Amino acid sequence: MKNKSAFPKKYVFFLLMLSYSVRVNAQVTFSEIMYNPAGSEYHDEFIELFNTADSSVDINGWWIGDTSANGDLIIDAGAGTELPAKGRAVILDGSYFGNSTRYEGKIPDSALIVTIDGNSFLKNGLTNSIARSLLLINTRGDTVSRYTYHIGYPEDYSDEKIIVAAENTAENWAISL
Repeated sequence: MKNKSAFPKKYVFFLLMLSYSVRVNAQVTFSEIMYNPAGSEYHDEFIELFNTADSSVDINGWWIGDTSANGDLIIDAGAGTELPAKGRAVILDGSYFGNSTRYEGKIPDSALIVTIDGNSFLKNGLTNSIARSLLLINTRGDTVSRYTYHIGYPEDYSDEKIIVAAENTAENWAISL
């Protein structure tokens, strides 16, 4: 006997695609990683996030870490922590404010600027010599985004995501323009 509550086969594919689309589009993802700024790296490293969702997301208390359990909480830098739909957040090194002005006038007004609770990313900064996997973890402990950034770029060139709504594969990231 046929189960009358089961979806007809022609709808199963549609529902799977809808489920995948919602999962992919309802997230915050890494979009740029500046691990090797010219000059003092201590104050000028940054990580950029992009909200692919159609609604805003509060990133206060989210955690950026690596696979060795080093990490930092994302905190307010004075403009709040609500990342708008389709918006970008620039997470500046915890020691940036009061020690550097490098990005003044360079970050678009539409970007949310936040910081971390430590003085440098991942305790000792973002490494230039070993490709490191970064994790973005929300307040529920879910890994929202994961990416192993490329190394070997010249100073002042970041690792940048090509298509922000696509997966964090090595092919979807390249040296910034």
